[in-house]
Amino acid sequence: MKTKLNKLLIVVFLSMITGITYSQNNIIILQNGEKGLAPRYVQIQENSQPAINSAIGFLRKTFKISSNFTFTEVSNETDELGITHIKYQQYLNDIPVENAYYVLHARKGKVYSVNGEIFKTILKTNGIQKKSSISSDEALRFALKELTGKAFSWGHNQIKSKAKDDNLVYISKGNNLNSSELELVYKFDLYSEEPFERKKVYINASNGETVFTEVLKHSAFPGMEKHSCKEESHTKEEEMFAAGSTQTRFYGTKSITVSGSTGRYTASQTGNRNISITNLNGRSIGFGSTPPSGGSVISSATANGFGNSGNEGYYMAAYWGAEQTWDMFKSVFGRSSYNGSGGKVNIFVNGSGQGADNNAFWVGSWTYFGNASSGAPFTPLDVVGHEIAHGVTQTSAGLVYRNESGAMNEGFSDIFGCYAEYYAFNRLDSNVWTLGENISFQRSLSNPKQHRQPDTYNGTNWYTGSGDNGGVHINSGVLNHWFYILSQGKQGSNDKGSSYNVKGIGIEKAAQVAYRALTRYLTSSSNYSSARNAVINAATDLYGANSCELVATTDAMYAVGIGSKYSGSGCSTSDCSVIENVIASNVSVASATINWTAKSGVSNYQLEYKKSTDTNYTQTTVNGASQTLTGLSSNTLYQVRVTYTCDGKLATYSSVISFRTKNIIDPPKCDPVTGLNISNVSKNSVVLSWNSVPSINSYTVGYRKETSNSYTITSANGSSISINGLLPNTTYLARIKYSCNDGGGDTGCDGVSAYQSYPSIYMTGDKVTYNGKKYESLADNLYNIPPTGNTHSYLWKDLGPCSSSFSALENDSPYSSEIRFTTLQDDTNVCEAINNIDISSITTNSADVSWSPVLGITSFELEYKKSSDSSYNLVNVSSSSYSFTNLSASTSYQLRVRYTCSNGDKSPYSNTVSFVTEGTTGGCNGIPEYRNGVFYQKGDKVVYNGNVFEAQITVWWAPIYGYWTNLGPCNNLTVKQSFNIITNPAKEGVVIVSFNNLKGTNIHVNISDFSGNILVKRILTKLKLNSFNSQHEIAIPNLKTGVYFINVNGMTKKLIVE
Repeated sequence: MKTKLNKLLIVVFLSMITGITYSQNNIIILQNGEKGLAPRYVQIQENSQPAINSAIGFLRKTFKISSNFTFTEVSNETDELGITHIKYQQYLNDIPVENAYYVLHARKGKVYSVNGEIFKTILKTNGIQKKSSISSDEALRFALKELTGKAFSWGHNQIKSKAKDDNLVYISKGNNLNSSELELVYKFDLYSEEPFERKKVYINASNGETVFTEVLKHSAFPGMEKHSCKEESHTKEEEMFAAGSTQTRFYGTKSITVSGSTGRYTASQTGNRNISITNLNGRSIGFGSTPPSGGSVISSATANGFGNSGNEGYYMAAYWGAEQTWDMFKSVFGRSSYNGSGGKVNIFVNGSGQGADNNAFWVGSWTYFGNASSGAPFTPLDVVGHEIAHGVTQTSAGLVYRNESGAMNEGFSDIFGCYAEYYAFNRLDSNVWTLGENISFQRSLSNPKQHRQPDTYNGTNWYTGSGDNGGVHINSGVLNHWFYILSQGKQGSNDKGSSYNVKGIGIEKAAQVAYRALTRYLTSSSNYSSARNAVINAATDLYGANSCELVATTDAMYAVGIGSKYSGSGCSTSDCSVIENVIASNVSVASATINWTAKSGVSNYQLEYKKSTDTNYTQTTVNGASQTLTGLSSNTLYQVRVTYTCDGKLATYSSVISFRTKNIIDPPKCDPVTGLNISNVSKNSVVLSWNSVPSINSYTVGYRKETSNSYTITSANGSSISINGLLPNTTYLARIKYSCNDGGGDTGCDGVSAYQSYPSIYMTGDKVTYNGKKYESLADNLYNIPPTGNTHSYLWKDLGPCSSSFSALENDSPYSSEIRFTTLQDDTNVCEAINNIDISSITTNSADVSWSPVLGITSFELEYKKSSDSSYNLVNVSSSSYSFTNLSASTSYQLRVRYTCSNGDKSPYSNTVSFVTEGTTGGCNGIPEYRNGVFYQKGDKVVYNGNVFEAQITVWWAPIYGYWTNLGPCNNLTVKQSFNIITNPAKEGVVIVSFNNLKGTNIHVNISDFSGNILVKRILTKLKLNSFNSQHEIAIPNLKTGVYFINVNGMTKKLIVE
């Protein structure tokens, strides 16, 4: 008895979740199954580990899995650690069981652990259906009712005229993994337009009922739920790639790769990356598994001319962000694109239609980033990384987008979106831990409660309802916070009252744990307990059993309320703390010295360094706390980290530092400045901007009245300048040039080189000349800060004038082409696009629109159209508001506004804004019903559960979640017309139907089959219909047993006849 008790204690000690665990045949069950499931996660002790080819039989016997179930291998991969992962799908009656997978993990041909969700027995009391009772075409008609749009497609590659009969699967009701509720269903992948939706719909193959739906349009933020742009066919040999640059608006000018040649370059590439971006130019985002049609790939006449007009800079931020995300997954995780095999990332921006604004989403094979009602479009790097990460999840774990698995789906996208930002900027600050800090909607990984998310499983803000697909954008906060704690460490107590003190392992190691858990250990129906097991497995694989990383991974899960603390004997109590104060100094063209703070008792260290573009580090053993690296490449960004051996294993790496070697400066080409542009014109000022010239920091700006021959000269540090003191209503000309050497006009003296702008970076002790004097740097990592006397005297030491003569450079660049502009007569406006467009008082046939007034402007051009139309209607409006009348009910409309500026030019159009008129029922007092997927502005009113609510801020969630003011019950509710089938199934040749609030003179009743053939037609005319709330018998003598549709005055329901 004592021996058995000790074994039980060992099993409890190893348990990964709170609950019952037990040992059987040397198998340790760490996460039990439920409702007829086999165990979700097991470990097999070494002396019982089966060979791969006999593992399924071993598990079938051990867990007594019903012989009705079979298994088919769907993937078999051996990873970089030598671990083989084999994924099986479960079948029943030779039909796939949806979301039922088991993953076997093996070393040297022996299976040591298994995880996933499969059924071991059938608990259904009335037996399992083996054949369908309705056809696939009949099931499709039921499935289409789950979409609210008005146009549909289905399948994978094209619109089909008929559904096939090979899409039968088994699934439990609501995908709740209950074997007593397994149903034979038809599975459809459906798309709709207005609103744009994509869903998997599962229809009961016996009665047409909906068993489960899964949303496949994965949004960054909740509540959204032959053609002119034909892709050119080419090979890599035919396509010309060029190094270019773009203005990103969020992050300044960034380097990109583009395609094309002189005269036309496009934002697309198929070389090391496979990316393109299309500007839809206001066209509908469309629908379907293939990308939207229309629009054009963003292009420029020059490789460095992208992003310089309107919102194009914001849109090109998405392109640059996709490059960074691609490189991050490739260099950090060894994954080529979202699918691991170089799949093309198709980006679309600036579309229209319901759900096109105020969000971004991934739709299985393409991604879209929308404009904002106000503020910047949804294209910052972390949002781009978030969406592409949905593709990674889709092609690896395949987490179902509902409830806990859906929350984890969102959480992993947040994690890799934030990590992409860390990767691109190599910094770790509050921006990295905030998703969407550059736009109007955010989530925080460090403090999820700040944005109404939970930081503890089942804690404050945990959502248990059905909205937001079961809270996928809300409950993701738990996984987000786990990642933050694992990276940074944290001490405190959670909402369950559990105290914790987690030592962080750094964001790089934490990201490796998260990625491996997602791609190797999670399956489509995993829950948060499964996630805990997955990250523990990943940390064990990567860093070893009982490692400090494993301890931190386990304890970080405990900190967010999942499972227990780590209780093992690993992670020595020795002070294996991280190396601190790693710095680079004496950086030259080919070398750099690395120093760090020595650890007491440690003499040997492991220094690792690499180019930032490389995947693997070069390792070197260092005796002491300093090492000079030689043989480096010039003008190259390097990354360095340091560790040491502690208690027989490597301690946590230091923070990664970066330095750039100096550039071997080539003589500048001295070409004229290009891209000269004007903006923000007022009566007394203008902003000039231009394309920056590499290594040039200072520019000479000349401007004059058009009637004058004399220029006013000023200088600009950077590629833009605001010119003030201009005369109103006056035409000016401006031009730009620069000195071909940016070293203060000299080429050096006394053997000291002239100061150069970035990419030259100066370290402590470096010497330069500037304006005939010599200076020594007093700080590290100086760039774009010339030694200009008193201004930066604390950064540069003045060594006095050159003792020998220096060669002054007289050859400035040619001036740029002149640009002409006219100041305004007064400050009525600066000719900018209108913002803050608000749609309110939407009814079945009317709506009010208003926008921010423009000082001095009294006439506006308001253009509107149905979303399905191709051209706009024009209305000239004499104020900043307008009331629409005679609109169509239940119809999507789009509008935009512009005006004529005081200089005669047309302003840019505002963002395109969409709204949908109400249907003929619902709402009250002209106030519409609340609609999921709509962004409401402050002051908007809706009807919800019979009460009127007013939005306090911009919201997309239902009034039950807060930030809505309840204005009381809705009076004079619009009467809703309906009918009910009292006898369903109908028997003995009669169906009884009740009518509610039907008004008029006649009631038209039609009964049809699946092909649309009307078999019964009745017109009820002899009844008083002013308040018709009674029952009526309708004879159906000739209808055979089966499923039909009954239509009453345009309303349709399913009718079963027995």
